[in-house]
Amino acid sequence: KQWYQRRVAVKHSGLPVKIVEKPGRRLKDLLTDSRPLDKAKCTNKNCRTCESLSPSLDNGDCMSRNTIYKITCTLDNCMETYGGETYRPLYHRFDEHYRSAANPTAKSYVDKPLAKHYRDKHPKYNGNPKLKLEIVDKGSSLIDRKIKEAKFLVHNKPSLNDKSELNNLTQFLVP
Repeated sequence: KQWYQRRVAVKHSGLPVKIVEKPGRRLKDLLTDSRPLDKAKCTNKNCRTCESLSPSLDNGDCMSRNTIYKITCTLDNCMETYGGETYRPLYHRFDEHYRSAANPTAKSYVDKPLAKHYRDKHPKYNGNPKLKLEIVDKGSSLIDRKIKEAKFLVHNKPSLNDKSELNNLTQFLVP
């Protein structure tokens, strides 16, 4: 019934919009995994993401997808944190954060949280960023990741996250 109401509303709006329905995932797909042991594993001996990951009990590695993560700056016991989420393998997202912390004055990183942090709090430091990475949760879909990220940010209040980002994410939380 809802799909019909949407179609009627779009038709009456006069906008050149076409609604395309996409079926969701089947319950069978969510509950089964035909190859549970074939999970991707990191093969890089000097993987900075794996080196930065906090050891945990089977909580994932740099190849993990659909993660909600926390990055902590450990330079001089700074301990300021940033929280985020990604669908991609974690090493892709962490590498972006790492590069922004390593090059805080580069034009492409000027507005990035870790670049701002290293530029403002550690301006004289020229070495590799000292970052600790932790997988705090995993999600099953975009909305699930966004909800879990919003809960994490509200409860933990990471100091490096932009306040507007938190305001945007709170739309996913029900009061």
